[in-house]
Amino acid sequence: MTLPANSEDSRLLRSLFPFQTLPRKVFDDICQILDGGTAEPGEVLFERGEATPDLFYLLTGEVALQGLKQTLEVIAAGTDSGRFAIAHQIPRKVDAVARTQVRFVRVPLELLEHAFTTDHQEELDSMVTEQNNHADWMTELLKSPVLQKLPPADLQKLLMSFQDIEIEKEAVIIQQDDPGDYFYIIKSGQCLLTRQPSKHAKAVKLGLIRDGEMFGEDALLSGAPRNVTVSALTKVELLRLDETKFNELIANVALTFINPEQLRVLVEDGATVLDVRAVEAYARNAYPGSINYPFFTLRMQYKQLNRSKPVVVVCEDGKTSAAAAFFLLKHFFDVSILRGGLNSLPDYAQGAPEKVVPDDVGSDSQHDENATLRAENQQLAQQLATAQARYEELEKKYRHLLQHAEKMKALLVRKQ
Repeated sequence: MTLPANSEDSRLLRSLFPFQTLPRKVFDDICQILDGGTAEPGEVLFERGEATPDLFYLLTGEVALQGLKQTLEVIAAGTDSGRFAIAHQIPRKVDAVARTQVRFVRVPLELLEHAFTTDHQEELDSMVTEQNNHADWMTELLKSPVLQKLPPADLQKLLMSFQDIEIEKEAVIIQQDDPGDYFYIIKSGQCLLTRQPSKHAKAVKLGLIRDGEMFGEDALLSGAPRNVTVSALTKVELLRLDETKFNELIANVALTFINPEQLRVLVEDGATVLDVRAVEAYARNAYPGSINYPFFTLRMQYKQLNRSKPVVVVCEDGKTSAAAAFFLLKHFFDVSILRGGLNSLPDYAQGAPEKVVPDDVGSDSQHDENATLRAENQQLAQQLATAQARYEELEKKYRHLLQHAEKMKALLVRKQ
């Protein structure tokens, strides 16, 4: 039987993944050709070894996943695990047996893949579930430009690989200078990012991150220690993914790498080349026409980049570039990475920086002078970014004190 628009079954299906991400018209068209069904307790929905390319979605009830007559997992409608296709691997690895009376929908995999290759441009902001009038954490998460790069099957595998953890208020989640281990997504709550510029310096507040935001990928991609501390401002619920799964399911799919020839073509077409090395390295050897935002300042400087132009990120070996590109991708930039970094360019590999300096540099002395000026400008930019962060911190404290003073004043007036 088909699922009529606005029926209870279509409403339930709309809340499941990935149907909640489809434009309304595409979803309604799919419902007209889907098969809905019911099963009584003990009835088998599919058996281990079956290779029929159909996905089963649970609308109501509970289904037991069994292997060798033992129950491995119970899937209940309305739970987080119940929002995905039941045991979606094909051929089937388990038997699916109804534990209670269930209603389900059978979806041909080919139909779902076609829905996602259809040319449609509906704004993600208008995609909400039928259960409520606002997006839940998963709907918000699916708006991420990083996750939008993943094919539906990979995205489902990713979401099923996350580990749920809870962190108490004020607890440190990531400590600056520690090695990288996990990638995180905030399911609920708020976290504070801070960085200590030097061993005895006071930590600088870099900003807040909230529901749906990601963190922890920098060290996994660059291989460097953690460059910030992340602590919980409130009780926080997180989704966590270890380094192996992060690289397999996200980084290797979402990030775009290019070779030197592709770099040349992009530059000719007007792309911005962003060098994320330290100021000193950039001053010694800069790619023609590139700009320099050292990676640790990127969070404070990225808004100066033009989103209408592609950005190619470069560094020495491509590792820090990958971390920088991931950050820019999260902020909706069209970004790619020079694979192997500047070392992949023959002139750099041969240690001949004079071959790649801009054409308007006519002598070594002029080159040295320009390099010095660039270094000084970048140092000023870093100082400005740090001062701006400190100013914002002080401004927040001032507003808080002002509000407190107004309350105290009002209290004294009432007592008089």
